Amino acid sequence: MLLNCDIDYFRESGRLSGEDRDKRDVIVYLLWETGRYSNQNIGDLLGLTYSSVSRRISHAKSGVKSIKESNVKKFYNEIRAIIKV
Repeated sequence: MLLNCDIDYFRESGRLSGEDRDKRDVIVYLLWETGRYSNQNIGDLLGLTYSSVSRRISHAKSGVKSIKESNVKKFYNEIRAIIKV
């Protein structure tokens, strides 16, 4: 499988490594970007608080737009292609 992403792992894990945290942030950003989920819905799904979701969105948005963080941008593009946002 091309993508290694487990929502339950993100929800149940207390602390995430850098790569896993970036993946979670991209998922949070994509869910928010669709406009179908509120910050509260996303937080409930991933076990985050409302304010944490806002910070994760901000972090992912900057990572997706940054050329330096190509792994974040690549992961974003792969997931976006699959779910056709």
